[in-house]
Amino acid sequence: MLRFVVVLCLVYLNFGMGLDELYDLLGRDYITEQLPREFYDALKRRRRHKTLNINVKLLAAAFQKIGNTLVIASFGSDCSRFLCSDVIFVDMKANHSRDYILRKLIPKQPPVLQVSQATSVEAAGDNSCHLS
Repeated sequence: MLRFVVVLCLVYLNFGMGLDELYDLLGRDYITEQLPREFYDALKRRRRHKTLNINVKLLAAAFQKIGNTLVIASFGSDCSRFLCSDVIFVDMKANHSRDYILRKLIPKQPPVLQVSQATSVEAAGDNSCHLS
């Protein structure tokens, strides 16, 4: 059910269609019970007075709750209406390599600090860590 709701959100975001269907689904308990609570709560906040007000920031926040990042692909069009720090923008008309796009979509994790047996970590009272 989550995938279906996510697809409806994306259809609305891209084409401006399906908002009534999405509103209807989010009004049915047997549907919302199958969605992750944090995701549904993020969408539900904009469900008022028999309308649903969805924008890019709301969807980006809801997608973050389920561990996904909202990706907006454009074909050279102006995406300034989608300005949001939690969204990855990919211009498909730009001549980017496959590796560039993958690096943008899947950033490398920071290297894990290898701590040897001779090194200990002490927590200080100011919530910072000091290596000794």
